[in-house]
Amino acid sequence: MLKWINLENGLKSCSTIDSLAQSQIEQERQRWRDILERLLAIINFLASHNLAFRGHREKLTSDSDSRETSANFIDLVKLIARFDPVLRFYLKQVKDKTINDHYIGKNIQNELIQLMASHVKTQIAEKIINNKHYSVILDCTRDVYRVEQLSITI
Repeated sequence: MLKWINLENGLKSCSTIDSLAQSQIEQERQRWRDILERLLAIINFLASHNLAFRGHREKLTSDSDSRETSANFIDLVKLIARFDPVLRFYLKQVKDKTINDHYIGKNIQNELIQLMASHVKTQIAEKIINNKHYSVILDCTRDVYRVEQLSITI
């Protein structure tokens, strides 16, 4: 028990042999949190503006001159990476394939979207349960732009 208490005190004061390793683990943990924070912000932006996440061109290294539909998610990641050193370093690692698992693929995007949607649904349900009165507003009007767009594709 005495050894355990000494170890715990040493870890708290960063005076153990493993303090350097522990600080590296903390830095790595913070870096991944920063990356996830940026990617979640991009997902939130695209979802709140009702924009498509993916298109025909989804590769990180594809040409921007291509006539194919671009992937908004990847394009936003690239744009933010131009100004953000955390995301820039992360994209460099993904392109150089120095990391195998990354958060840019479509499966991870779908999972993050589902997690965020679940959180929103939970928040709405909690507000409904906790409040005595609530209302639901539905917009049943026809959107003229959408109708024109549908008639063009037919």
